[in-house]
Amino acid sequence: MIPRLLTKYLLRDASFYPALVVTGPRQSGKTTLAISAFPKHAYVSLEEPDSRTFAKEDPRGFLARYQGPIVIDEVQRAPDLLSYIQSHKLYFHDTGLACFMLGIRNQDQLFAHPLRGSVFENYTVAEVIKAYFHHRVQPPVFFWRDQSGHEIDLLIEEGNVLHPVEIKSAHTVAGDMFEGLKWWSRLADQETSSMTLVYGGTESYTREGVAVRPWFSL
Repeated sequence: MIPRLLTKYLLRDASFYPALVVTGPRQSGKTTLAISAFPKHAYVSLEEPDSRTFAKEDPRGFLARYQGPIVIDEVQRAPDLLSYIQSHKLYFHDTGLACFMLGIRNQDQLFAHPLRGSVFENYTVAEVIKAYFHHRVQPPVFFWRDQSGHEIDLLIEEGNVLHPVEIKSAHTVAGDMFEGLKWWSRLADQETSSMTLVYGGTESYTREGVAVRPWFSL
């Protein structure tokens, strides 16, 4: 078999991410590449009707069949399956670098950019992490998302308490910005007084029991 240049990159990325996707034209060797790179992984193809039906109708049970790593061929045939596969979120410590890589060169471009909210969220998380590192403390921070798509932008662990933080780039606070925090409050049976909404405005106050804080107060 001819060695593939992509193999070393697959192996490298597999050490950082819980799931990888190999894409490309048909009959280009994607399956052979994945199997050769991970020979000890289990293998299943969703071209097989039984496997495809199982993955579509019971994705959680399908994944539970495999106790270790797995190569799933033709995974696009069960589109709801990737929502049950956990993935990490990538953050840049330097949001200026992130903007440069996105082609953003000035403030006006950032305000109009479709990823403005993501950049703002990245900035907020990075500043929290830097604050902990400044005090020589390992940042006790996490990102959380469930299989239904509910997510908390930032969870800060202090002792036995998790402090959820919602991050919004808008300059004005709207009522629907609290929906994620309310959902977490019901799920964790937690008072909203331990929750924070960080936004792109300038005022600090409390709304619906949640601490509302401007971005520069971090």
